[in-house]
Amino acid sequence: MKRLNAVIAAVIVISLLAGCGSGSGIPKAGKLYDDEVIKSSGLDFGGLEMPLSKDGERVTWAVNSDVTDLNDSYVVKKLREITGIDVRLDIMPPSNAAEKVKVLVASKNLDDIMCFDSSMAVDLAKQGALAAVEDYLDDLPNFKSIFVDREDTPRIFKSYKMPDGKLYGFYGYDWSREVNTGAMMYRKDIFDKNGLTMWNSPETFYQTLKKLKEIYPDSIPFAVKTQENVLKNIGVSWGIKPFEVYYDNDEKIWKFSDVQDVYREELDYVKKLYDEGLLDQEFTTRTQADWTSLMTGKNKSFVTLDWIGRMDMFKSQTTDEIPEYDLRFANPIGPTQQMNELTQLCWPRYVAKTNPEHEKLAFQLLDAILSAGGKQLITMGVEGETFTLDENGMAKYIDFPEVMPQMNELTEK
Repeated sequence: MKRLNAVIAAVIVISLLAGCGSGSGIPKAGKLYDDEVIKSSGLDFGGLEMPLSKDGERVTWAVNSDVTDLNDSYVVKKLREITGIDVRLDIMPPSNAAEKVKVLVASKNLDDIMCFDSSMAVDLAKQGALAAVEDYLDDLPNFKSIFVDREDTPRIFKSYKMPDGKLYGFYGYDWSREVNTGAMMYRKDIFDKNGLTMWNSPETFYQTLKKLKEIYPDSIPFAVKTQENVLKNIGVSWGIKPFEVYYDNDEKIWKFSDVQDVYREELDYVKKLYDEGLLDQEFTTRTQADWTSLMTGKNKSFVTLDWIGRMDMFKSQTTDEIPEYDLRFANPIGPTQQMNELTQLCWPRYVAKTNPEHEKLAFQLLDAILSAGGKQLITMGVEGETFTLDENGMAKYIDFPEVMPQMNELTEK
């Protein structure tokens, strides 16, 4: 405990002020932007005029990744050509990123853009080491339009301001799929083969699983990998959040799911599936490898819930043995038919306080990526260079002409 307190005290007393990041002498690489690239990209940066820098000022950005050559990646090179900023990623392997951040803090050598846990961010803000977002709002059209001008976004200035009343974190927004984790999925090829239709209530889900069990008596129709957390995963479709205190927006009160009658109803329903062998009898101890074996085996399991990227992953794993394999997004189970939705608010990056000119440039780089064009560049690239759109508006990736690539393959590109 004494050692921990000493570390905390050391962080608090560090005076980073003008000694952070690149300091007053900002390295300049010279002209990096390309007018033709900016024009041909067709990207909409939401009011930011490109290039952001004409002299190639350097902005360093700490990122967690096991990939060591990200500075030579397509996206980073394109950012330099469009923004004119000499973007340099400080790559930290996830296994020791937290320790490296502590070293940078202790050495008074923060990167221009970094991510801290909340307690460290508070300590650094108290010491004057971080730049406040609202000091640059007029230079951040995308951040301002999302978090100041709109009524339907989180009130981050009220919820996340520091003790001095200022907001230091630059938050992202609208990056996530609306539905991602905890999504129900089903084997469409099996359903089509047996004339089964999509469920839309607890009863129709139950009857569908019973039918599958009749057709495939040795199967486990409903397989899960989240063990007892399956109650939490599907609880939202009963209108609750098991194991948690939550706020009921309709009744305007706080509730605890586990003492509500509706939670007993969910438990009784899951028990019925379990008792009749429709839910995996070993779901509380299954490993991910066990679950994968069930879901990719021939006629073993047909319904599950997980991150929806699993649809592509399981398809690639079954191409040879089960070429017809077709895992699809499915309706929720419970009576409300609500599904898990990811928050669209992304946790913040912080800009180290160096000098006003450099702080503004770092914030504007983040603002560019927050724009519609920036999001496209980071996630898909540039139309005509990395992807094209088909007649249905679906992306076709040029480097993968014959197949839809998996997420890790896109990440590598």
